[in-house]
Amino acid sequence: MSFQYGFNYNGTTGTYQYGARFVIPPQYMKVEYTQTLCDISNTTTAEILNNTALQTKLINLLSDLNPSDSRWSNKNHTFVQLGLMFASEYIAMKLIRDGGDIRQRAFDKKNTLHFAAMRGFGQVVQHILNNDPIQKTEKDADGHTPFFYAAQNGHHDLFERLYAEDPIDQLGPHDMTPFLVACLTGNKQGVEFCLSKRANVLSVTSEGNSGLHLAARKGNAAFIAFLLKLGIPQGQTNKAGLTPIQIAFEEGNEAAWKVFNPGLSLPASFKKPLTPREAAERGDIVRLQQLIGSGFNPNEVFPLNNSLEGTLLLFATNAGHAGVVELLLAYQPEKRWAQMCYEQSLSGNSLPLMKLLFNYVVKDTPINTLFNTSHRRALEVVLENRYPEARLLFVNFLLEQSPPPDLKLLSHSGHSTLFTAITKDLALAKILYDKGARLTERETHDLSKSGLHASLQSAGILPEVSGLTNAESKEEKCTVS
Repeated sequence: MSFQYGFNYNGTTGTYQYGARFVIPPQYMKVEYTQTLCDISNTTTAEILNNTALQTKLINLLSDLNPSDSRWSNKNHTFVQLGLMFASEYIAMKLIRDGGDIRQRAFDKKNTLHFAAMRGFGQVVQHILNNDPIQKTEKDADGHTPFFYAAQNGHHDLFERLYAEDPIDQLGPHDMTPFLVACLTGNKQGVEFCLSKRANVLSVTSEGNSGLHLAARKGNAAFIAFLLKLGIPQGQTNKAGLTPIQIAFEEGNEAAWKVFNPGLSLPASFKKPLTPREAAERGDIVRLQQLIGSGFNPNEVFPLNNSLEGTLLLFATNAGHAGVVELLLAYQPEKRWAQMCYEQSLSGNSLPLMKLLFNYVVKDTPINTLFNTSHRRALEVVLENRYPEARLLFVNFLLEQSPPPDLKLLSHSGHSTLFTAITKDLALAKILYDKGARLTERETHDLSKSGLHASLQSAGILPEVSGLTNAESKEEKCTVS
């Protein structure tokens, strides 16, 4: 069994999109695998990502074929790389824990970290950095390190971990630099990281669009104001002869247009009525109320790229608009969408938004329940939150609940809650330690040998531990980089 795939660039969203189909050579058509292979064959990546049953069949098939085997497809992809491309982070981590190879490269010289960076799988990225850090600096056949793919796919939370002194202005499809991708996605953290590496803020795409052009089309007024302070010319034209101001005008986005024209209002005749999705993403409650009052179903499911789906609740959650989320929750969205948005909010930086969704789903999703999409619990998601202040607020909020998170449960990657916290923030780890969180024996041993030993003992987190037996010391260790 092998597959064909390609990464297609979407100029509108500024991201790669996965296009892949499984291909089954005759030699793999064994009786015991026939049904599973037939179910998976000619299935697109998006369909697998949206179908838990297919994911389960895929991982069972991979496991049956022995995931410790180095390569098995005609493009020399390993089992772990297949899991990263076609399945969830949970499945990829399971393949790794079951002995899957993380060190070999695919036909195009991509290593496993390249694939993890493409998908934005933070736990897999950290595992590889801990166990095979050289992958961070390895280049594929196109000369790109894993950082490049994290940047081109907008995974700005991985920038710090993956940056390996790469040229910060390296060009992707359509001449998109990491800085321009951050502008397109409206990610201030990504922009600030690029600035810290002296990125060229005057860079433009192959269509002549500056970061300000891209932001103007998205219409985030606060982000546009932030970019203007960087000195990007607002009168610069792209190859179509349009300035960022004209793009905001064309889009009928009054809030964005007013940033360029303080004190003025966009003439009513030029205002473009927002679609339901645009209203949700821009936080326009009045427009949404008008649409709903005219008969629009607030729980309608929208088809997205790659056969994925979304709802207004998801769009508003991703944009961080608590007011819109509160409005939409009044219309009783489906349980699966509310749970998905709740999980998403745990990775954001808005406590009011997270509280709204928590209160809505808590009856159906107790605090220690595994999420269907990621197989993580609420506290695990919060500990991976890239915003330090939000991470602390969210942890304290969860600890105040009754019942509180069970601090003794291990994550699906096999780590304790305390270990995960230590890798993020010692002050946060101390809070959890005082609430009863503890390391496993293996983690205690490994950390006692790490550079964090003195700091952990000073914080009262890591006690003196006795050495392990020779047999135990030969086992694979979990370390902190």
